[in-house]
Amino acid sequence: AQGTFWLSESPERPSFGWGANNRRICTWAYLRNLETGEVTAHFNTHLDHESQDARVNGIALILERMEQSPHPTVLTCDLNFLEGSLIYETLEDSDLTDAKFEAEVTLPFATINWFATTENTGVVIDFVFVEEGEFEVRKYEVDASWRHAGLPVSDHYPVIVDLELRR
Repeated sequence: AQGTFWLSESPERPSFGWGANNRRICTWAYLRNLETGEVTAHFNTHLDHESQDARVNGIALILERMEQSPHPTVLTCDLNFLEGSLIYETLEDSDLTDAKFEAEVTLPFATINWFATTENTGVVIDFVFVEEGEFEVRKYEVDASWRHAGLPVSDHYPVIVDLELRR
């Protein structure tokens, strides 16, 4: 199963939510391991960069939808906020935990770089959250090596997490 919902008061149709200047969505899928038959739920989103109301209400809607999943859950996201913020704490107070702090090996790095030429000039606003107790997080890494003509290929570096379902 898979789907998309809009982060708004009317999530089933394309819409703006809670003062956002952009339409924001959450895309989800149930993914089955073809070898083991195990199923996990993967949610992915990019919260609004301007409206705090849109971020707060968007996360509340995402958490509500995630609670409906019968499967262990992963949330990947550009949340446009920092560790320790109200929204980060909301996620940490749920059944989710930041994979970076669960990993056996962590290679931390800023995730946004604004196309800067020097390394590690940004902050962390991209995250991978996993459902507590459901995954063994082997490695967390931000890969800053992807460059063209000395510049990053995106204003965000990829966050790579190696995890295994505990079952």
